[in-house]
Amino acid sequence: MNEIKTNIGSGLNGDYRKDLNGNFTIIKTTEGGLKRDITTIKSDHKTILEKLEDVKKLEKANAERLEQQHLNIEQIVAALQKFEVPIEWDGENIVIREDV
Repeated sequence: MNEIKTNIGSGLNGDYRKDLNGNFTIIKTTEGGLKRDITTIKSDHKTILEKLEDVKKLEKANAERLEQQHLNIEQIVAALQKFEVPIEWDGENIVIREDV
């Protein structure tokens, strides 16, 4: 181990030392950037999960509203049929029956 240190130490003249220091500066800067990126990714992940939860809530609310609209339309069709209006509900559309 002593020999390695001596060889490295003797091989580092002024230019090599500057290059080596420059490389460590680049490594340190890169490391700092990576730490910031990881922090941002964690934050983005949390934000995405929160927005996904909001989307799920909206989908559930929309499904409930759609179900209520279907029930309302069924009631309207049933009421119109009491007045002998030739009308039906096919689950998607209100259909008016006409004799040809």
